[in-house]
Amino acid sequence: MYQPQANGTSEIVRPVLPVPLDVSFLPIQKEEDWTLPEGWVMKERKRSLVEVETNIRTLGQLYRTLSDMKKQLPSPVVADAEQPATPPFLAKKRNSSMGWLPVTPVSKRSFSKLGGGNPRVWHDHPSLAPYPYELFDRLVRLHLSCTSSSPTWRDPAQFLQMFHQGTLHRGLLYALCAYSALHGVMCHPDSFPPSTLPTLLPLAQDCYTLACEAVEFDDISTSNVEALVLLHLYANLVMQHEDHFLWVAKRQIQYLDYTKWWNFRAWFQRIKFATNASGPEDGTPTMTKPQQAPSNAHLQSPELMARYSSASYDHPHYLQRLWVYYEIRGWALLRDEATSIGQLDAWFQDSTKAMQVEQATLPLWQQLRLQVLYLSGLLHWYQRELILALAENDRAQEQSSADYFTFSSNARDRLEQVLNNGIMIAFQLIQSVFRLFSIHHRCILPELIDTLTSACTLLYFGEKMSSDTQMALQAQQSLRQLVVAFQAEQGMLQSHKVFQAVCRWQSMLQPTT
Repeated sequence: MYQPQANGTSEIVRPVLPVPLDVSFLPIQKEEDWTLPEGWVMKERKRSLVEVETNIRTLGQLYRTLSDMKKQLPSPVVADAEQPATPPFLAKKRNSSMGWLPVTPVSKRSFSKLGGGNPRVWHDHPSLAPYPYELFDRLVRLHLSCTSSSPTWRDPAQFLQMFHQGTLHRGLLYALCAYSALHGVMCHPDSFPPSTLPTLLPLAQDCYTLACEAVEFDDISTSNVEALVLLHLYANLVMQHEDHFLWVAKRQIQYLDYTKWWNFRAWFQRIKFATNASGPEDGTPTMTKPQQAPSNAHLQSPELMARYSSASYDHPHYLQRLWVYYEIRGWALLRDEATSIGQLDAWFQDSTKAMQVEQATLPLWQQLRLQVLYLSGLLHWYQRELILALAENDRAQEQSSADYFTFSSNARDRLEQVLNNGIMIAFQLIQSVFRLFSIHHRCILPELIDTLTSACTLLYFGEKMSSDTQMALQAQQSLRQLVVAFQAEQGMLQSHKVFQAVCRWQSMLQPTT
C-alpha cells in the first residue's frame, strides 16, 4: 500500500498481518461456504471484507496457498488474471534465415510510457540529457559488433531499427549502454571521438542505475535475459560482484524454449565461464560441436534438405560457430581445477586440426584468443603443481632441520623444474598479451586479469627462488614490461578491477638503480 508523506511523495509500506481481503466478487452466500487454504485462519468478517491470520513463512507455502485460492475464483476472474501470463515472445518463431533470435519488443503498456514510438523519449530522462543522442547510436552498434559476443544471435538490422523507432526494451537499452560505454573506454577508445571519451564513464554509471530500475525480474524474454547478463558484465568490471543478475537470467532461460538456439546458448555459456561466475547449477545442456552439411545432403529426406539448406550451415557461418565452440571449451577447461595438461593439449591440437581440415585461416585475433586460453590453462596447472611441491617440501621440513637449500636433490630438482616451466609459460602468455595490444584487440584481457596476476606472482617468486640467474633477470624484465604496457592503456585502467591488479603487479617490481 502507499502512504503519503509530508513532502507529497508516496512510500510503499508493507501491510501488517492480519490482512483484510476483499471477497465481494466471490459467489458466496454463507460464511461456511468459503474455505480458507491451509495455514490461514479467519479472524473476523465485515460484509465483503474478511480479516485473516496466516503462519506462512516461505515462498513455497505462499505459492501453494495462492494456487488453492485461485481454484475458488470464478472462471472469468481466472481468465483475466492469467491473460498476460504467457510472454509474447513464446508465441513468436525465430528467424530461420540466419539463426537469429527476434528482439522482444516492449509491451503495449510500456510502449505507451516510452512515448508511443518516439525514439528520443527515453533520452529525455534528466540523467541522460547531457549526453548527445548520437553517442547512444555508437554504443548500440558497438554492442552488436562486440559486446554481445560472437556468434551474433541478434539480427543487427532489426535491432538498430527498433532502437531508432524507440521500441527496444528500456531495461535492455540502458543495460547495453552502461556496459558498452565502459567496455568502449577500456577496449575500443578509437571507436569514439576523443571529445566524447570523458563522458563515457559518467554515462555508464547513469545508465547502470537506470537499468537496475527498469529491468523487470519477472519479465521472461530474451531482451530481459540479455539486460540481466549485461548488468552482470558491468558489475563484474567495476568489482561489485553482483552475480545474482546472471543467476536470475539463468533461471529465466529455463522457461524459454532456447534448446534449439545454438548461438544463444553459446553466448551465455561463454560469458558464464569468462566471468568465472560461481553459483547453482542450471542444467544447461553441454555445448555440442557444430556439424557441417554432408556432401550428399541432396540425397537425404526433405526434412534434412530443409535443415542443411539454411544459412546456419553455410561454410563461413559453420566455421565461425566452430571457433566459438572451441573457445567455450577452452574457457571450461581453464575454469576447471581438475584439468590436466593432456586435456589442454588435446583441446588445442583438436582446434588447430579442425581448422586445417576445413582449410580455414582464422583472423589473427581469433588465433591469439585460443592461444591465450591454452597458455592460461597451462599456467594454472603449473601453479597448482608448484603449490603441491611446496606443501610436500614443507612436510619434509617439519620432519628434519633442512631448509630449501639443503633439501634432497630430488625435491629441489622437482621444484626447480616446475618453477622454470611455469616461468616459461608466463613468458609466453605475456608475449601473447603484447601481440593482442599490437593489433588493438583488448576484449579478452579484462576477463584474464586474475590469470595475469597469477603469471606476475609466478615471475616474482621465480625471480626470488630460481637458481638460474638469466631466467630470474628475464622474469623481472617481463614483469616490468607488462606493467608499463598496462599503464599506457589509460582506458583499461578505468576499471577498478584492472587498476587494482596493475598496482599489485607494480608492487612486485624491484626498484631501479
